[in-house]
Amino acid sequence: MKISYDSEVDAIYITLVGGKHQVRTVRLTDEISLDFGADEVLVGIEILDAREVLGHGELPRVVVDNLPVDGAEKIGAAGKVPRGRKARKAG
Repeated sequence: MKISYDSEVDAIYITLVGGKHQVRTVRLTDEISLDFGADEVLVGIEILDAREVLGHGELPRVVVDNLPVDGAEKIGAAGKVPRGRKARKAG
């Protein structure tokens, strides 16, 4: 997943499936559109007027929870270790 922000037009695009896709766009609102690829797989989400839609004037903090990261063990902002994993001491 990749999240891109264009400050010139205040738009966010969330790429859920990488690569080139021929898409069908469905507008949920004037500001939010969904792009569907082959087999109706959701490949991207576009949000226009992002500061207003998402953050009431500022962009929100993004938190990703319970997402495996290529063998890396991550400790969350609250210092919690994901279930089933042990924290490692630095050094």
